[in-house]
Amino acid sequence: MIEKIARDVSNKLNTTISWDFKDMVGIGKTTIARALHSRLSSSFQLTCFMENIRGSNNSGLDEYGLKLDLQEQLLSKILNLNGISVNHLRAIPERLCDQKVLIILDDVDDLQQLEALADETSWFGPGSRIIITTEDQELLEQHGINSTYHVDFPTEKKLARSFVDMLLDGA
Repeated sequence: MIEKIARDVSNKLNTTISWDFKDMVGIGKTTIARALHSRLSSSFQLTCFMENIRGSNNSGLDEYGLKLDLQEQLLSKILNLNGISVNHLRAIPERLCDQKVLIILDDVDDLQQLEALADETSWFGPGSRIIITTEDQELLEQHGINSTYHVDFPTEKKLARSFVDMLLDGA
């Protein structure tokens, strides 16, 4: 089931700038995003999976400090450089504007997080993709994102079929 969703979204990603997963807690958005990262990574120059962004705005930093901190985290991960220091909010576009990147922002819960990490598509090179998982549809709308993939709970029939498939695969 996760593979089917990943395949579907992967196909749709070929035609859109970003794709965003939204809906209820615990229905596999992060798992789907991980599967997409695994499946798509080889098509990009740089990739980054930023997991559990939720609550990063509770770090005690002011808005500017929070955005600098998030940009440091993203650049450290995507460039594989520890101890990177970001002194201004143009660091991401300066370093990534000519790179084809895949960035997955998992469990976003605040508009400042999106503004810090992916405020404009021009920050990244042609063909880049940004995938965002969130429970908050309104957050995506506030950021001007209108390409979303709604993740529902699977039906009992699909769950039973997945369980049988899993048992058969394990045998």
